[in-house]
Amino acid sequence: GFAFLAMMFVMSFAILLVQNFWLHMMMVAPIVAAGAYLYWQKHMPDDYEQYRRGNRAIQERRFEEALKHLKPLADRNYARALLALGQLHLTANGALKDPSKAAEYLTRAATRGNAEAQYALGTLLIDGHGVPPNAAKGVEWYAKAANAGLPEAARSLAHLHENGPGIPIDMNKAIEWYGRAAEGFQKLGRREDAVTIIRLLDGLAPRNPEAQVWVDRLKTR
Repeated sequence: GFAFLAMMFVMSFAILLVQNFWLHMMMVAPIVAAGAYLYWQKHMPDDYEQYRRGNRAIQERRFEEALKHLKPLADRNYARALLALGQLHLTANGALKDPSKAAEYLTRAATRGNAEAQYALGTLLIDGHGVPPNAAKGVEWYAKAANAGLPEAARSLAHLHENGPGIPIDMNKAIEWYGRAAEGFQKLGRREDAVTIIRLLDGLAPRNPEAQVWVDRLKTR
């Protein structure tokens, strides 16, 4: 009797709690979503516009002005700003030209998944520009960028595997990356870049049957 009634009371109370929890969640969810949207409206467009102004200043070689726009964004780990500052310190004149600082910014952007920064960082590592040379690490960053859909990185990987330096020559890997680069260029509508690689693979085909497989595949796309 009493034990049964107590159990029923506990179960009823638990059900009520669950129902109220989901009811509160349903009521709160639209408020949270609206708050997130308002935050995005307030901050993100401003950040992007500030980034655009900074990037434009780099292109027009107004580097000091670019720093004013981009540094606050980089301090908040805005990946595009980190990439832009890396490019600024590679291309600027005088004291602003600082390959070490460029590598620092590019590393921060690359670790946040920016494919262009991954590709640029890979190049610095392979060339030993601003950082100690490390071809193996450079290849890792190239591969991340290529796998993220950057065909230039796949093309550079292919060239490295075909010719070196710093890594063992591996024609199978070279052909694979050339094929993937051509595929990527085709997807982006960059026909001339794709055709150049297809011709290169065509030249490799007599000694490398896998190259012919890629040529046939790419020509049917």
